This record gives sequence, C-alpha cells and structure tokens, in this order.
Amino acid sequence: MATKVAVIIVTYNGLQWIDKCIGLLRNSSLPLTPIVVDNCSTDGTTSYIENNYPEVMLIKSNINLGFGKGNNLGIEKGLALDYDYFFLLNQDAWIESNTVEELVVANRNNPQYGILSPMHLNGVGSSLDSLFSRYLSSYNIPEIISDLYLSKLQPVYTTNFINAAAWLVSRKCLETVGLFDPIFPHYGEDEDYAHRTLSLGYKIGLVTTVKIFHDRDNREPLNISLNLQRSYIKNVLNIKNLNGKFLANLVFVLKSEIDQLFTYLIFRRIKEAKVKGKVIYKTISNLRPIHKSYLLNKGK
Repeated sequence: MATKVAVIIVTYNGLQWIDKCIGLLRNSSLPLTPIVVDNCSTDGTTSYIENNYPEVMLIKSNINLGFGKGNNLGIEKGLALDYDYFFLLNQDAWIESNTVEELVVANRNNPQYGILSPMHLNGVGSSLDSLFSRYLSSYNIPEIISDLYLSKLQPVYTTNFINAAAWLVSRKCLETVGLFDPIFPHYGEDEDYAHRTLSLGYKIGLVTTVKIFHDRDNREPLNISLNLQRSYIKNVLNIKNLNGKFLANLVFVLKSEIDQLFTYLIFRRIKEAKVKGKVIYKTISNLRPIHKSYLLNKGK
C-alpha cells in the first residue's frame, strides 16, 4: 500500500510565497496532498490557491486561529482521511523534490522518531536559517559541531528541539501525543509539543541529507507587544514543564518575573517594567487554563 503523506500549511496573507510553498510540492518524488488552512487572509491568498492549485484541500477560517490551532484543523482533516504522515510546512518555506521522501525513509528506518526535520536554509540557500542555526548547539545536538568539523556528518541526529517550520510527524506520534495545545496564541506551540513528544518516549531527529528553504531573514524587528507575548509564552512553557510539579513551577516563574520587575524599577527602566508587569498579570489571569492544560498533558 502506498504511503499517504499530507502536507499541512497554515496561511495568513502569504500570497508572495504560494507558488514556491505549494507549487514545488508538485515536484516531490513522493506524492503529497496539500491541506491548507487559511487564517482569514486579506491579500487574495485563498482565491489564488483555488484558481491555480485545484489539488489543495482548502480550509477557510473566518478568524486568525494562529499557528497551532490552524495546524490542528489540517491535521484532524488528514487523520480522518487516514494519512500515514503529516508534513507541517510554513507558508514562507519550500521543499526540494526529495525532501519529504527522504524524511519518510528516515522514519521507516528509525521509527523511534516521532518528529523528523530537514536542514533549514535561508530563502536564497546561501546559509542556514538564522533561527534554525541556534539549535545546532552542544545542548541540543552534542556531537554535531565536532562531526561537521571532522567531515563525518551523520544522516540523522537526535535533538531536543527543532522549530516546526518543517516537521514530518508520524501518525502514531500524533495519536499518542495529540494535537498542538490551543492555550498558546502564537509561538511556543512547537516547543510545548516537542517537550510532550520527548516525555512520551519518542525522539526528535534532524535529517542532514535533505533541506528546505525558509524565507524570513528580512522580517521586522520584534515590537513591545510581541515581546510581551513571547515572555508570557515562556512563562506558560515553564509552568507546564512536566518534569516538575505545577505549584513548584509556578512559584519559580513568578519569583523570577517579580525579581526582574523590581530590577527594572530600581534602575528606572519604566518601559520594560510596564511590559513585565503586564506579563505577570497575564500569567496570573490565565492560571486556570494553564493548570488544566498541565493536567491534560500529565495524564497522557
């Protein structure tokens, strides 16, 4: 029986990347089925897909669901249609012809990996993607720097985390770990999912023989609102840490945040203090859903 692979792409005003992101899927050496979840784009993304890519299963949301909830819709669709693998691909990323097939082969040879990801290059292929390169560290992949220097790179490496711009997730992993946690508005969903995957005995792997291109090097710098959101998400990830108890995690997070707030106040860094105060307030305000999420994941 042929392997069925669904490519899940969440779009939001991503018209500029559609021809590479979706178009190059047609060149794949392994047949792929694109499932696109559009987060209420206003730039003509959905009509362009409908007119040019009839093979796409298009799900239109009337609100912006964000990354995790959007992917969940696509994954649920693929699970209902009995797909074997789910390749999560960012709208601003694209593959080569052998990318997905090599990832599937790697999973068949190494079924202990619930998530496999290729190498991530920048949009022009001149260097590694800037964020991805941070994960090629001695903490995440202890032996990779040495192997690179000694020219003995292995085809697959075990890692603690790779961002979800290009994840191949096996059906078995999804059925065990579940979907992305909807508690995350945007950012942090993949970190949480990776932690849950590892806690349930699966591995996460980097496949060095294939690559994707991720066109995001010219993004605008983070603004205060985004910094607030990311600080809050970091708190949620730390509180939800299944290696510790909820109350102990909570006390540690709040103490750290309050200490930082007072440091900002002492040195009259008022803008940072205001942001930190909002982060603390948002964290405390959402303790009930955070605790519920912690208990649900603990019970898996």
